[in-house]
Amino acid sequence: MIPKEERSHIPEYKEKIEILDQLIEILRNGKPTYLFDLHTTSSHSMPFISISDTLKNRKIIQGLPVHLVLGLEELLDGPMFSFFSELGLPAVLFEAGQHDAISSLENHIAFIWMILARLKCIKKKSITDYQQFRQTLKKNNPTGQQTFEIKYRYLIKNNEQFKMKDGFVNFQALKKGTLIATNKDGKIKSSMNGFIFMPLYQSQGCDGFFIVKDIARVWLRFSSRTRKWKLDKSLKLLPGISKSAKGQDTYVIDKSIAKWRVISLLHLLGYRKVRDNGQTLTMSRRPYDSRFPKANKVLENFIKYQKLLNS
Repeated sequence: MIPKEERSHIPEYKEKIEILDQLIEILRNGKPTYLFDLHTTSSHSMPFISISDTLKNRKIIQGLPVHLVLGLEELLDGPMFSFFSELGLPAVLFEAGQHDAISSLENHIAFIWMILARLKCIKKKSITDYQQFRQTLKKNNPTGQQTFEIKYRYLIKNNEQFKMKDGFVNFQALKKGTLIATNKDGKIKSSMNGFIFMPLYQSQGCDGFFIVKDIARVWLRFSSRTRKWKLDKSLKLLPGISKSAKGQDTYVIDKSIAKWRVISLLHLLGYRKVRDNGQTLTMSRRPYDSRFPKANKVLENFIKYQKLLNS
């Protein structure tokens, strides 16, 4: 925790308090509340969504014609959508496209109208341009919504002189060995087959690029059903996996015994909070997986956190 006397000098901390105060006022109405975190990227990109991987969050974005990316919450430092989901507030990240592109504005407008209809805040038939909004999002996703999982992150070191190769766009297919970027030591090539994700084309930022792989729909259906049936309680029977004493939905994985497929299985089951302890991994699932808490419980969680920040 940052010392109290230093907090007023940190703009991000002050902004966080202001956002929290406003959300608490909204939550006091006692009605179901949702948060949508709207963004743009430095590279040209088709729109995509990211969520904390809970069954309820999956249901919110079901049917939207944009790609879903899982795993951002593991790698980025406290993304807003992930943090608020943990407090019980349903939250979705929507990336609309490149910063200055007119299409990004169009995608944001289309997403807002479609999600309002999806949550039944407004009747679909009363949105005269609904089909146009759907086509706006769908035109870059002719195969419909696909789900991707982050498999690799390139973290830029200090004074590395990282430079992304021109021309990459989100979800562009990559082959192992493809030249992606350069630094003062030479060429940076893809370590695997997959798709490039969020290539960095601006001066700020420490994430050079990610590599994602698609997840077959059959595996998503499998993970949803097993989570509903609570079959993840049997995970401790697998080699190298033991129940953690720290929490009900937390497991300890011995990396020398458990294979990578076991870790992928845990990801599909929602265990995406990962802490690397060297020989072992601690993997936890976000709270409120199958149902959201009542509005008064969400408000209580936010007030507790507000008191913690102000203490």
